Amino acid sequence: RGFSVKQMEKQIKKLKKQYESVMEAYQSRQDATITFEQLGIDRLYVDEAHFYKNLSFTTKIQGLNATGAEKSTDLLAKIQYLNEITNERGVVFATGTPVSNSISELFTMMNYIQPDVLERYQVSNFDSWVGAFGNIENSMELAPTGDKYQPRKRFKKFVNLPELMRIYKETAD
Repeated sequence: RGFSVKQMEKQIKKLKKQYESVMEAYQSRQDATITFEQLGIDRLYVDEAHFYKNLSFTTKIQGLNATGAEKSTDLLAKIQYLNEITNERGVVFATGTPVSNSISELFTMMNYIQPDVLERYQVSNFDSWVGAFGNIENSMELAPTGDKYQPRKRFKKFVNLPELMRIYKETAD
């Protein structure tokens, strides 16, 4: 909702390229004779989970790096598989710094460990999450060329913080 067909096609193409890259890297390894699913893993413990905070997402908010890293995309695919076979109880994250640089990091952590909760509260995409828990303001900023000003939407602050923390603490400690 709120995205043009062209933007969605671009996002689909980008995601396909990321998944193809992950599969290509996987198949090039020597131990690729057995798949993740065949390993019989039913729980994944991720220590230093903040190393996986660079997950791709779609947004209309300028200034956020939404491209993502291959290792984060790979982890998300494994978590989604484990959540399917364990009724959303397939992963445990451990980190001392779930958020360090950007508001998108909290959404990313919640997207990994609480996809069912985000869906229940209808904030499973980044823009709806920010709409519920963030204040977006319009401002005029100097264009990169330096010759004119252009309108930009920027995240300014959190709102509904007690509700956000209550939701986050359903699965975080």
